[in-house]
Amino acid sequence: MIVGTGPLEMELQTLTRDLGLEKRVRFAGKMDALGLMEAYAAADCFVLPNADNPETGDTEGFGIVFGEAAAHGLPVVGGKAGGTAHSIRDGETGFRVDGTNAQDVADAVRRIVQDGANARVYGEAGRQMALREFRWAGRTKRFKEILFAHL
Repeated sequence: MIVGTGPLEMELQTLTRDLGLEKRVRFAGKMDALGLMEAYAAADCFVLPNADNPETGDTEGFGIVFGEAAAHGLPVVGGKAGGTAHSIRDGETGFRVDGTNAQDVADAVRRIVQDGANARVYGEAGRQMALREFRWAGRTKRFKEILFAHL
């Protein structure tokens, strides 16, 4: 399932047709919060191979969607660009890969989905990380640590 819209949507839909994958790939478009929760619940893993955009200088910030996916117990695959290191623990909650390299992305997804036991381990590690680090209590604790370290 591909959630959301963007400038590559038409290209991805064409590629899906060209590869004969219409029955396996669903373009869900934009979703509200409930729809996103249902999509996370139905997923085996979350993949967003983000990359820096040299034309605009744009890059992924913190990567909140990776944290959301982790909170739902999903192993994640994301690009190495931007702030994904703060929301993906490479080899623990999923994998950070070169988001511009389709083979790297495919290999990481394959490592997750081919072994259900590993997928569950990555997913649970991500869920625990989200509970520990992304809740208000965890964020407040970290903020205080940073603040008092510089006083």
